Amino acid sequence: MTADSTDRRASPLEREFERERPGEAVPPADDRRAVELERRKRHLEQMRQAVEAQRERLVAVREEYERRREELMARARELELARNRLRAREAELAFQETQAGNGSSGSGENVPRLRSDDAAWWSQQLGVPFDAA
Repeated sequence: MTADSTDRRASPLEREFERERPGEAVPPADDRRAVELERRKRHLEQMRQAVEAQRERLVAVREEYERRREELMARARELELARNRLRAREAELAFQETQAGNGSSGSGENVPRLRSDDAAWWSQQLGVPFDAA
């Protein structure tokens, strides 16, 4: 019998054993079963570890998402307050212009300066007031 004909009669498990451990004798059926079970256990353990690592990454991504979401919501609240202050300031300026009437010389002397809390808001933005961003 040739080696080729022996390979055809051998089970897939026996051929795989030969590929994994060349030169070793093929163990009896009970030992082959034990070898196959051990290989399957290793494979399952690797799969379990991969799933666990993926689960940990998913938890980390979810935590990062929640943290960023909280930060964005806080920033949105800050911007809403700043917008409300600016609207109130614009209304105040419009009221002052109507109070000044048409007697203004147009030189801008009735335009009030920025308040300190407006300057603090501008300092958090890109650039400084009236500069291009």
